[in-house]
Amino acid sequence: MAIAEGRRALVTGGAAGFGRAVAERLRAAGAGVALLDLAGERLDAAAAELGAHACPADVRDGASVRDAVDAATRALGGLDTVVHSAGVIHIKPLEDVTEADWDLTLDVNLRGAFLVSQAVAPALRASGRGRMVAIASDAGKRGFAWIQAYTASKFGLVGLVESLAVELAPDGVTVNCVCPVGCPTTSMGQEVLDWKVRTAGKTPDEIVASTARTNPRDMDTAKKQLDTAETSFRENGDTQGTRDQAYLALRKTEYAEVIARTRNTDAATGATVDAMHADEKKTVAGTAAALARSKSEIASQDNALATQKVALKDEKSRREEAEKRAAQAMADLAKFASVKQEARGMVITLSGSVLFTSAKSDLLPAAQLKLNDVANALIKEDPLSKIVVEGHTDSQGGVPYNQDLSQRRAQAVRDYLVSRGIAGDRVTSQGFGSSRSIADNTSAEGRANNRRVEIVVQPSTTAQ
Repeated sequence: MAIAEGRRALVTGGAAGFGRAVAERLRAAGAGVALLDLAGERLDAAAAELGAHACPADVRDGASVRDAVDAATRALGGLDTVVHSAGVIHIKPLEDVTEADWDLTLDVNLRGAFLVSQAVAPALRASGRGRMVAIASDAGKRGFAWIQAYTASKFGLVGLVESLAVELAPDGVTVNCVCPVGCPTTSMGQEVLDWKVRTAGKTPDEIVASTARTNPRDMDTAKKQLDTAETSFRENGDTQGTRDQAYLALRKTEYAEVIARTRNTDAATGATVDAMHADEKKTVAGTAAALARSKSEIASQDNALATQKVALKDEKSRREEAEKRAAQAMADLAKFASVKQEARGMVITLSGSVLFTSAKSDLLPAAQLKLNDVANALIKEDPLSKIVVEGHTDSQGGVPYNQDLSQRRAQAVRDYLVSRGIAGDRVTSQGFGSSRSIADNTSAEGRANNRRVEIVVQPSTTAQ
């Protein structure tokens, strides 16, 4: 499958094993890569050899993870891909497993994937083409002895992936999980292989051969179907047709796995008819359960889309209503005051000589009549908008005097508007003295223009 141009990927556990192999493949395809792993020589060496960015972190620690994700985002100029490969395993009989064994395995394999997913989700959503892939295990699909915590963590990881897939799909982010049977070339795979050699009485070659019976033709068919689904998603988005193609790819992959397991059974036991029928029944039941989950997920996504459409419709109606109120308020105010639309909002300017006697902050009777009209118009405005009453003076008095006078005048206008029915939590007052002159203070006309009160109506977020 081709890798989209310009991918910016974060790979956890990227210093070794599956993580490093994935990072190599991404780098070979031209992607920018950041490796998240425990600090140390291994991480530094891997980053240097691959031409990747080293982001040391312990996936069990939320603060450490967030710092590493921030560092990767800065280094790559964003993130649109994350691969969860960090993992640990212990192999012990139930009686020998300690609480520390259990906590370490669940914390790294499951908590770590959660913390990284939580930290990278905003960047994946913002990219418009987010991709998340978790490397689980065959132990995330069926139980195995002596790896209780590992199996539980991988079942949990599969469940986490299914939940994130539904939650992030509306933002164009796909979340998938792969469940490899085993890879003896990694350190973890070698540990599992050594254990199987000790307990099964077989050679390493015999054990590897028993798990490598997947027919390449079956896997190629599944891969081609997955390529088709991926192409449909890129070109058409999350349509029903894309979901159908993805469903077919999943079924064909499961079919290839079923055929491989049947071959293993044949090689080990001669495949009695009863055993084959039992395995087929389990497969059919598993397929039916998977189909039910897929239908449930599709229904959840449809519900989410329907809810989003209703919200968008409500928002559109609110904006139209706010625009009508704003237009009517502007028309009403223009009849008796100077009204301008500026970057800070709608600005209503009233002359200080109309509102107050010289050096006073008590409203004149005529001023109250004008402010009645202003209040009536503002009540028609968006009730969520904020209003700031600004007082301004000329430069005739001293700075402290002008500041105090402008504040008292702004407060007087603010209190009067509130008394006329405008909600008190919408209106604030601020005096600026002579610091914001709009005319030359050397002339009587200029000073008159500077003595003013400005009522600034700031648009609410929803009305913008």
